[in-house]
Amino acid sequence: MTKQGEYTCADIRQLTPPVSVTKIGRILHQLGSGEVLNNRSAFVLGDTCLHSTVSALRNDHGIVISGEPEKYSGYDGHASQRHRYWVEPDPIVLRSAYRLLRLWGWSEPKTGGPSPTPKLNLAA
Repeated sequence: MTKQGEYTCADIRQLTPPVSVTKIGRILHQLGSGEVLNNRSAFVLGDTCLHSTVSALRNDHGIVISGEPEKYSGYDGHASQRHRYWVEPDPIVLRSAYRLLRLWGWSEPKTGGPSPTPKLNLAA
């Protein structure tokens, strides 16, 4: 966090996901972290219908998401089109995304020293 209440993409990127992460949470985390997503990159995150997830974030949760069409070579070399989406690095938009992720169980990273080293069971 930079100034009081202003968040950056790096702040969102550092959030730790909850045990059970929702599809909409994964997509918002990626977009809020500064990533640009299209339907192919969202598929890796478990989203097969990115335009619907973006619509829900925009209309149900008030997150401002930008988008534009992009052309690509589809089946058998035919020209096709899909959309790519991103969140502008605007402090107000990022604050909304950060707060929504926190509401959905994402947590701030632990601070105050090194992370604990996992103990190995060597008594085998």
